[in-house]
Amino acid sequence: MNVLVAVRHPVEAWTLPAEQVARLRQRFPHVNFHHSTSRETDLALAPEADVCFVLGISEHALRAAGRLRWLQCSAHAVQHIDLALLTARGVVVTNARGVQAIPIAERLGLRVQVVERVSSSDQPVDTILSQSPGSETL
Repeated sequence: MNVLVAVRHPVEAWTLPAEQVARLRQRFPHVNFHHSTSRETDLALAPEADVCFVLGISEHALRAAGRLRWLQCSAHAVQHIDLALLTARGVVVTNARGVQAIPIAERLGLRVQVVERVSSSDQPVDTILSQSPGSETL
């Protein structure tokens, strides 16, 4: 089985490091993990891929992936992937639903706290915001 691993993003925290791909190779020696670090490499490796583990992938690479049977998107959404093409080919598409649930909940909780402080205070909003923990992320 050939797995195309293409989880990269300008935000480093959303990129799967080469060390993790090496760990996958050690853990599953019977599987061929091909680590792609560019759109060009995606396109070159796609024809041999049975599985794609991606954050996103171009339509050109998807069309070239004639053996593809499963696409796992490391993101919480898949609307940026040509689902019609994959459905027509019978490719199973899965994603990381809920992957951002905790950070989103924490940020929402912080905002609720700020709104409560603003609504129960007679201080200017700027003063309240500057005194709120994590206010730089609001």
